[in-house]
Amino acid sequence: MALSPLRMQVTQMRVIQMMLLVTVILFGVFVKGLQPTNAVTKPVNTILILIGMLDAALGIGLRGKFLGPAESALRENPADVNAVARWRKWTITSLILAYSLGIYGFGLAMYGARRIEYLLFFAVSVALLLLWTPRLDIPSETQG
Repeated sequence: MALSPLRMQVTQMRVIQMMLLVTVILFGVFVKGLQPTNAVTKPVNTILILIGMLDAALGIGLRGKFLGPAESALRENPADVNAVARWRKWTITSLILAYSLGIYGFGLAMYGARRIEYLLFFAVSVALLLLWTPRLDIPSETQG
């Protein structure tokens, strides 16, 4: 049985999600053997924490403002090409915002931050990537 075009979109987004998730996990594995050359300064640490919080808040806000309406439009009309494009755009955007927290954690580890500081970034990144799993609750094509 072939997947519908909409189901294929969800599958593609989940593949992207899994690739990002695996990369963040590999960041965590890689930093275990890392020998940082210098210690991260307090201002850099504070800036990255603030940027990370902003990224997470931005992801939550954008998902609520743009992804929800795109999902609603697709529930009403699964063939709406513009709604599919909006759903993909905001799904990828939110996944990238979640992934960026893992990158910040990797940067902190590279610059010698304490383990708890960079592991927190990795944990929040993984949690958001899992929480924001791409999904669409749409009627099946077989339903009349």
